[in-house]
Amino acid sequence: MPGLIPLVLGAEGGVLAEPELCAAALDGDLHRLGRAFHPVDLPVFPAARAAALAPGLPRGAALDLDSAAWVHGARRTAPDPPSACVDIARRSRLPASSRHRVREVAAFAEGTQLLGAVLVTTPLRTALDLLRAPVEPDAAGRAALRLLVRRCGGSALVREQLRAAGRLPHKERALERLERLCGRAAQPPCTRYTS
Repeated sequence: MPGLIPLVLGAEGGVLAEPELCAAALDGDLHRLGRAFHPVDLPVFPAARAAALAPGLPRGAALDLDSAAWVHGARRTAPDPPSACVDIARRSRLPASSRHRVREVAAFAEGTQLLGAVLVTTPLRTALDLLRAPVEPDAAGRAALRLLVRRCGGSALVREQLRAAGRLPHKERALERLERLCGRAAQPPCTRYTS
C-alpha cells in the first residue's frame, strides 16, 4: 500500500529534488509554504507550517517569536531565518550549522506545545515574547501581535498574565506596548449618524 503524501515537501532529505518541486508548483500541484512545498488540495494547518520550518531545527528547540506567529497564522510570510528557543536549564550545545536563530529561555515547558512533530511556543507565550522584544514592531508585527492577543482571549487576559508573572525582564515595556496596541487609545473612535 503506498504511503501518504507528507504535509510538506522539501529538497532537504526529501524524495524530490528542488527542480522537481518547482516544476510541480508550476504545474499547480504544490505551492510554497515557507522554504518547503505543500499540496494545493490540503488545507494549511499550523502543523504544516511548523513542519515547513522544522528542517535544521536543533533537537529539543521550539519555534518562537515571528516563526511561531507565522505558525499560528498571525503573520503573512515565514521569517527568514526562522527563530527558535531552547530551555536554558538543559545547557545544550547549539549546532553552528543550524539555519535557525536560537536563543535560550527560562520557563520553557510551560510555554510550548507540540504541533505535529515540532515544538512551538503557545500563542500566549508568543504574544508575551513579542511584546517584550527589544525592537519596536513594524506594521505587520503590530497586526500579528493584535491577532495573537485576540486569540489568547484579549488584552485584559494578556495584561493579567504579564502582571502575575512576577520578575520578568522588560515587563514594563510589554505593558506599555500592549496598551498602545490594544488599549482604548489605539481603538478607532466611534462614528455616529445624527440628523
